[in-house]
Amino acid sequence: MANPLTQKPQGLTGRHVLIAVLAFFALILAANVAFISLAVTTFSGQVAKNPYEAGLAYNAELDRRAAQAELGWRATPSLRRAGAAAELEITVRDAQGAPLAGLTAEAVLQRPATQTGARTITLNEAAPGVYRAQAALDPGDWLAEATLTDTSGSASFIGRWRLSLESAPP
Repeated sequence: MANPLTQKPQGLTGRHVLIAVLAFFALILAANVAFISLAVTTFSGQVAKNPYEAGLAYNAELDRRAAQAELGWRATPSLRRAGAAAELEITVRDAQGAPLAGLTAEAVLQRPATQTGARTITLNEAAPGVYRAQAALDPGDWLAEATLTDTSGSASFIGRWRLSLESAPP
């Protein structure tokens, strides 16, 4: 008969449980180390390179928009074909609906998805409160940002629009 003290135990033993618990926690520790290293070495979560200055610029933009709203100016843009070129026309009216004449007008036209092909054009006053400029533009969608300033430079209006330009007729 075999001695029970010298027999090897069979089945689940304390050593097996210890190894299983240590392996489980080692796996958890390895996963945590991997996720921590990925979190530290990838996206920092910071959207702007200088968030404080970006916040100040945003506050200045809010102040500019409030001042623009107080002016009550309204601008209506249109982008249409004028022969082979495209014509941007912006009609500007004051709070009472009267045309605003004598403004300096400039617009930046660019594609919605890219900065490539962006161009700045100066609009000339064609009639009181009507400003026009022509440019060579391909058909499709364009983003227009126009800056209209009075002669004293004390009042300005910035308008942003998405405009579509049709293809030239064949």
